[in-house]
Amino acid sequence: MQCKLAHSHLLQNQFNEAKELYQALSFEKNKDHESYKNIILEDFEKLKMDGIVHPDMPKIAELIKEY
Repeated sequence: MQCKLAHSHLLQNQFNEAKELYQALSFEKNKDHESYKNIILEDFEKLKMDGIVHPDMPKIAELIKEY
């Protein structure tokens, strides 16, 4: 749910709120031991394939790749 909330903030141009959630999630794993960092990056690719893009997606992707 936190990933979806972060995506929602991002797509509503609430960069700072989204950034905080993405940063926190980038250190976490889900119940299946999958990295949220990878899940977020995969979600961005899926959104892009569906024609949903936001100019801050690359910024967030680079930010979480650093962790």
